[in-house]
Amino acid sequence: LFRSLSDETYFDEPLAFVANHKSIHNDEFTALLHTKKTWTSGTRSWFELAKKGIWVEGCADGLGMEKLQDLWASPLFNYKMSDFRIITHKKAANNWQKKGWKTCCSHQLLGVLNLQIIELLKKSGGAFWTSVEQYLLYKNYLPEPFLHLCPSGETSQLLKAEGLNPIVFPTIKAFSNWRNKKND
Repeated sequence: LFRSLSDETYFDEPLAFVANHKSIHNDEFTALLHTKKTWTSGTRSWFELAKKGIWVEGCADGLGMEKLQDLWASPLFNYKMSDFRIITHKKAANNWQKKGWKTCCSHQLLGVLNLQIIELLKKSGGAFWTSVEQYLLYKNYLPEPFLHLCPSGETSQLLKAEGLNPIVFPTIKAFSNWRNKKND
């Protein structure tokens, strides 16, 4: 669950990096991105933004924004860090700012425990985390030993900072393929 924050719906930078399509949840943000060159974290976010009429120049394909920085610095784009604003949720903004990025917080995550998920986690041997917030919300309910899996990029970095050694998949699709083969 999340709560909308509408106090930051404008910024001057010509480029936006949308960390997750759920960050663009109102008409003000949609209109703002119509005036920006927009990049995003993965193809799912790209498609969801496109449904809102937002033109997306490219994405990190779930590999982490760091993979884009050489491309952005190339003569093809010549983008600088100062040209970007990261659109994300309030908790994640701090992580981006520590890396020197300017941020725009569109929402705040509200951690609400789901008893069904807790019971499933207690019975499972592992979980695929798509954000560090998921792990932090449920970490006290995990059995030992427990296998932590995640996509590459920011999620893997933040899980490692929590002292975990996750199995990192290049994309969510790669994880799904692995899981399907494992279950065959």
